[in-house]
Amino acid sequence: MKNRSTSKRAGVSGQATLEFSMMLAMFAMVSVVLLLLLSAFNEYGWRILSLVGLDYP
Repeated sequence: MKNRSTSKRAGVSGQATLEFSMMLAMFAMVSVVLLLLLSAFNEYGWRILSLVGLDYP
């Protein structure tokens, strides 16, 4: 039979691992969204700058 302290420590360790994996997944999702937005603004940004630049000689 296991000690209560041993089983309690294992539960806390599992909670920390779960929290770490959840934060890692959220960080990865936010990074992907930021990269998608960056690529969209990068693609359309040059178009906007060229249209604005046509007005000024």
